[in-house]
Amino acid sequence: MSAISKIQASLASATQETTFALANLNFDFSLWKVEAPAAYHPLGSGLSLQRRSAAESGQPHIIARRLGSLFETLLPSTPSLINAYGTRASEIAQAPGLNTTGSSKSHGPFQQFVGLDGTSIWAAATSGPNAVAVHLLACMLARVWSPAEAVSIWEELVAERKKTLVPDHVDGAEQSVPIKDVVASQLAIDKEQLAEWDASARAWLRAADASTTVGKNQQALNKLLNSLSLPIGSQSMVYDNVCKTWVTALTTVDKLVQGHPYSAQDGAVLLALSSWHLYPDLIVLGTSGWTLHLSDALIAAGGALTIGLQSSDLFASRGVHWSLSLAHLRYYGGPVLAHGKVDSDTNRLSFPEFLLVALGALIASWGLPIGQIQDAVRLVTFMKTCLSRIETHSWLDPIASAASTVSVQTDASGSPQRTNEPSKLVRLGHRRRNLLTEAPPNDIFHLRSTDLSCLMTSTQHQVEFYRSVFKKWDHKKVPLVLRFEQGVDFGFATVVPETTAANPEMIQHTLFTANKRSQIQELCSPNDKWLQLDPTNVRDMLSGREFIWERTPSQIRPADQSPVSAVPSTFKSQVESRPSWPFNKMKKSTKPVLARDEAITSTTFEFVGGDFKSVSLYCLKGHAADVRRFGDSQVSLGVVTAAFEEDKIDALRFGEHMIALCTSEASQLFQSCSVLACAARLYECMPSATVSPRVLESSKTIGELQWATDLRPQEGTTPDRDLGLTRAIAFSCIAYFESGFMDVPAKQYLDNVMAISSGDSLYVAAPLLCDPASDVKPYEIHRVIGNIGRAGLAFLIPPQTPMVRSANSDSWRLINHEPFDGRLEDNFRNTTLHLGFTGYEVPLTLSDHGGRFVESFFIEAVVSVHDSGRWVADLDVLSTLAAPSLFSLIQQPTCEKSSPVGTVPEEEVISLDNWEELLDPPSSASVVRAHGNWQARLAAACVSVTLGHPTILFRRHGCWTCAVKVMESLQTTASMPQPAVGYPAPPVEYGAAEQVTGNGMVFVL
Repeated sequence: MSAISKIQASLASATQETTFALANLNFDFSLWKVEAPAAYHPLGSGLSLQRRSAAESGQPHIIARRLGSLFETLLPSTPSLINAYGTRASEIAQAPGLNTTGSSKSHGPFQQFVGLDGTSIWAAATSGPNAVAVHLLACMLARVWSPAEAVSIWEELVAERKKTLVPDHVDGAEQSVPIKDVVASQLAIDKEQLAEWDASARAWLRAADASTTVGKNQQALNKLLNSLSLPIGSQSMVYDNVCKTWVTALTTVDKLVQGHPYSAQDGAVLLALSSWHLYPDLIVLGTSGWTLHLSDALIAAGGALTIGLQSSDLFASRGVHWSLSLAHLRYYGGPVLAHGKVDSDTNRLSFPEFLLVALGALIASWGLPIGQIQDAVRLVTFMKTCLSRIETHSWLDPIASAASTVSVQTDASGSPQRTNEPSKLVRLGHRRRNLLTEAPPNDIFHLRSTDLSCLMTSTQHQVEFYRSVFKKWDHKKVPLVLRFEQGVDFGFATVVPETTAANPEMIQHTLFTANKRSQIQELCSPNDKWLQLDPTNVRDMLSGREFIWERTPSQIRPADQSPVSAVPSTFKSQVESRPSWPFNKMKKSTKPVLARDEAITSTTFEFVGGDFKSVSLYCLKGHAADVRRFGDSQVSLGVVTAAFEEDKIDALRFGEHMIALCTSEASQLFQSCSVLACAARLYECMPSATVSPRVLESSKTIGELQWATDLRPQEGTTPDRDLGLTRAIAFSCIAYFESGFMDVPAKQYLDNVMAISSGDSLYVAAPLLCDPASDVKPYEIHRVIGNIGRAGLAFLIPPQTPMVRSANSDSWRLINHEPFDGRLEDNFRNTTLHLGFTGYEVPLTLSDHGGRFVESFFIEAVVSVHDSGRWVADLDVLSTLAAPSLFSLIQQPTCEKSSPVGTVPEEEVISLDNWEELLDPPSSASVVRAHGNWQARLAAACVSVTLGHPTILFRRHGCWTCAVKVMESLQTTASMPQPAVGYPAPPVEYGAAEQVTGNGMVFVL
């Protein structure tokens, strides 16, 4: 029997009155509203008027009613669960600091969109218990799946459910379909409605997870879930798997709330507990069984969940994981097998926490093992202290600040414990080294080498360093020697001390200088034995890379070297004629030249490392590579850390060393650290903003992202400088960290974006939330709790040509244009700003095509000005504030403060005390009196500029004398003739080099 025949049979079996009633029910179905259970009332009363209205009579209510009806016959009765969930949701909504109340003073045009998004909960509560169950499923899906995957699952559930209600074939011709199933199967539910339903649940989860009401229990539950290995469902077909998971979760949690113990066979119930913020005690079985006591007051005594057998496969997915074959994910192709985990986006990170992850990645880039993390953290803080001596804002500052929060905890025996949250995040970053760089490990910025001596503050520190590093070197086989330069003085010293046969424990170094009172004597230990040096015995070769030491002292002569034949008779003249090595100004030695019959030894030394102008290390020729390898191996993390901790590192030299690395293979690491420092400055303005953990799985390093490449420093410049963070780049940065994957080219797409709506967050450009004369950073963006109720990442853009109400001749009675009397008044108290939408939107497609869900889009939003509810104008705030005809008054050099703003100016200025007077202004100078009202000042300034008036904003400095000087300067500039081609334009002191129109100047108080 066809579906049409079954419908006809069902209708024929009903009375005419019933059919008429059902028709009416179908017509008004989505508008029907029930009284919400009492447990939900605190939540409902805490919603903004706009959200509550939408939940009771808008699209959220419609979709809640339709989905509740569609799945009605599938769902069990769970009154205890529904009541407990309402109580918990209300507790969360009332948590301090979570549900911000929108106000015009704090949020301006975004007032109605500010606040906790509990829309889907209230829509479900006012649509019946079945709708509440549907909301609970939305939370479960949002907990595991991305928005695109969740909407795909919803589409398939709806399609398959309709087929189930009205099947194509029914056994027995006499069987008919119930009327309510027929009606439910005909309900129109589109993808956009499902996306907004999912978005509201997703926003609720994010806000609820951050609530202090459930924060501790939620973290404990997440920790447990990550330690398990449990699948959700046993088949990949969406409808059967999801419906079974859903029903199992509903019935089990309902019983747990009543106080009945249950045993979890898979991860369905655990997913539900995490999504619904209900916390029974959890008993984990296994070789090391234990109980997690969560003590939730909403769970009756006895309500405990036992978690039984888990997968013993070492390669099995960790956590509570879900696999489904999604047929509605893409337009073309077969079903896509997708995998999700409960913690896919639940453990969002604050930006300081993300910096801890970056700290771990930095340590991993040094090539250090995980066991040395704590010591490496100390080194980072010392490096930051060193750089702070030469740089106010170092690229290392944010990561080092995060490092200062990592502390070592010890157990009762004093052994270190690294189970605290900061240490976990650092270790997480250590496993994600590619977050910052893909280059090979760099041995602590190449500081784990004997070249560390070149960065030290004094020669004495360099000597101590070399002697410490090579204390175990076999000096008799391959001798080492230190070479010094101190002014015009030079000399040598041993690296490895010698011992005496009489007293093997007695060690002593030897210093070789021409004079005993040499300045070099002060650089070594006072216990060093001094021997006189004959400079004529040292012969430089290869520009100082090698030298020959005739008559080599025994302290630095190889043990197997035998004396050579006597020096020829010409040796004296040869020695006297060669230059002193390597310092030409060295005095001639007074030590007599040896007679030619004296036996001598000759040793050639080659350069190993160090500073030619200070202290350098030499070894027996042919062994430099071996010496360097040995020395580098002895420069441990502890050695480097001690050098910084003891202030032995010169800050300027260290900074120059880091700049040099910027052009080497380590440049990718520095690019990542530099842009991360810029992002940290951006997020200082948004302390409550969070970062998606999906950024940790990116195939790109931070420095390779689109917004990061726009911040790349010029070659040869320090990475510590301000890299030019603009508002467009800031929005691109936020889009990436908010979504975890969206990398939007800032200059190409985001120049005119004024806000982003995503999840439970509104990211708004600061100029839209404050006085137009406020000092805001070019990149400053504020985050407030709220959204515009749309799925995905919405970029809000203004219309290209905002409209302004035309001056109305019929309003002449409202226009007085009285001279300004010096009184500072707010005559625009009824002015308000509002945010609306034109209906224009366009998707932003950056990834590969074919997906059915638009994850980001531009939506045209209008900031409108209303006066006592009447529309005045639409604004493009950001463009207007950057207009060349808008000026901010500052104190002039000749100001004597003789004419404060609260007095009558010498020049006549007309008062503008209502919108009609501004829309139809005088030709002379005028002043808008909106003193202390930032919304009205912002609106008036924008409208004035849009109408073509040069506009001056009064700010902290209010002086009419200065204001008139600025006005006269602008008028003079405008009246000047244009310069001839090839000649420079006249200077403009107070404004842009652009002609100012003849319209009257407008001041805004």
